[in-house]
Amino acid sequence: MSLFLAQTDLIQLTGYARKAKQCAQLSIMNIPYRTNVRGEPLVTIAYINGLKAEPIKTGWQSNLMVA
Repeated sequence: MSLFLAQTDLIQLTGYARKAKQCAQLSIMNIPYRTNVRGEPLVTIAYINGLKAEPIKTGWQSNLMVA
């Protein structure tokens, strides 16, 4: 079982087969995604199913800064 939508699901969701168009449409739809090294958008199945997914950590933060 995959954590991410399949390419066919992304095509159905966005209406586009090209990666760049999919990313643009996902942004318009306010659907969070990340791209892999091939530039393909990755959308979690958990988000689509309405489950709260853990946020993706984007950088290091000192423990001293956490309140």
